[in-house]
Amino acid sequence: MTCSTHLSASSSNNLESELHNHLESIRVTVRSYQQHLEEALEKLRDSNVAFLKSCRRIIAAP
Repeated sequence: MTCSTHLSASSSNNLESELHNHLESIRVTVRSYQQHLEEALEKLRDSNVAFLKSCRRIIAAP
């Protein structure tokens, strides 16, 4: 193996390692975002249910 081949292989390994780290960081960020979004949507669903219940009470009131 020549010196330039060794450097190229080393650079490739470093790039693969950096790529892996960036991808893992992206995965963590996406998981966190999904969890936050799911919590926000759950609150919205609960608010919608409460709103519809209050509307039904108003409509059903004599």
